Amino acid sequence: MHSALETAREVPVTRSVPDTRAIDEAMDRFAAGELVAFTEVYAAVLPRLAGALRRLTRQRAAAEDLAQETMLRIYRARSTWRPGARVLPWAHAIARRLFIDRVRHHRREQRAHDALAHRQPLPATGGRADVHLALRRKTSALVAVFERLPERQREALKLICLDGKSLAEASAQLGETNVALRVRVHRARCALAASLAEH
Repeated sequence: MHSALETAREVPVTRSVPDTRAIDEAMDRFAAGELVAFTEVYAAVLPRLAGALRRLTRQRAAAEDLAQETMLRIYRARSTWRPGARVLPWAHAIARRLFIDRVRHHRREQRAHDALAHRQPLPATGGRADVHLALRRKTSALVAVFERLPERQREALKLICLDGKSLAEASAQLGETNVALRVRVHRARCALAASLAEH
């Protein structure tokens, strides 16, 4: 049996602009236990979020992912909803936080990838031996984590992050779907980012 969230995803997203009061009332009903009301919230809010996030990310796929994640957060947070509150400002605030978190996460990942792709030269340390040693250890740790990754994750990460291939090119080379490859790269990046955070 489908959950309300799965049902909402199957409902065609409206292209008209619904009254914001109607969206808020639908959210009130959803929070009160009328789960099917979430389909109204989903259909009205998702396209607005996706449009705003496309302007922020400049990437359609990333915007759609963030918009879907925002709707999932709204779905899960229905118990904290205050009747009479406004859905759209709340939804946009969640989306902005997710966007900022993604940017920060990608920056950490990029530092890890840079350390792998460009093992030399290391950043200038001003002659401080302790800083230089810490940077060397961080790079060694990242290389060690990279080498311990499952082979398929390592191949995917190397093709996309080190060789600069597009997702489509890497998928064709490895004979995998874009979705499967994206999952492998994401898991590999998380492992590298976790290693970087430890240092």
